[in-house]
Amino acid sequence: IVLADLSTDSVWLFGHSEFAKLAQQCSSKGVYKLYMYIDENVKTKKSIVFKSKFKKYLLEKRIKTFFHL
Repeated sequence: IVLADLSTDSVWLFGHSEFAKLAQQCSSKGVYKLYMYIDENVKTKKSIVFKSKFKKYLLEKRIKTFFHL
C-alpha cells in the first residue's frame, strides 16, 4: 500500500498486514483508514499516529525491502 503527501513530496510504503495493524479504523467491508497527525499534541490511544513516527515507512527507507535492490 502506498500513501503520498503531495504537499511535502513524501511517499510511504506499507505491506498489507502492516497497514492493517497501524490503521486507526477498519470497516466491516475491510476498508482501512490510517491517519497521520502533524500536531504532536493530539491526544490518542494509538502509539503510532504522528507523522514523525512513520519515518521507517518512507519510500527511501523501504525501497530495498519491497524491490530487493
